Amino acid sequence: MSISRDAIESVREERGHDTTILLVEDHDLIRKLAITILENEGYRVLEASDASTALEQSQAYPEKIHALLTDIMLPGVTGDVLAESISAARPGIKVLFLSGYTDDIVNKHGRLFQDTRFLQKPFTPAGLIQEVGQLLSRRPAEG
Repeated sequence: MSISRDAIESVREERGHDTTILLVEDHDLIRKLAITILENEGYRVLEASDASTALEQSQAYPEKIHALLTDIMLPGVTGDVLAESISAARPGIKVLFLSGYTDDIVNKHGRLFQDTRFLQKPFTPAGLIQEVGQLLSRRPAEG
């Protein structure tokens, strides 16, 4: 028994249906790869290469942004500062930090939120999709 291409596309569309992700990554190749992976899973992706563009995207986008995926080390600002700004304007947004640095180094340079996840770069397509799926399925922290 084989699975049709239409059936695969239907599952992909269902998985990311009506889910918008703001991706902030300053390395072009990594950003483009992540966009391709996420869009292939049916997610709507807003992209930014820096914090100011991410803030502009967040302010201009009229619909819900479900998740922020941001590199923790961005030029001029850390991802946690960016996440704080976007979270203030979009309560309930879920955050996934990306970094090529180890957890220890990231924690020294940026305060990771209690209710955030961390994905080490380089990541695999399956690893990214798994982390995003787990992130989106989590309930918001009670506070």
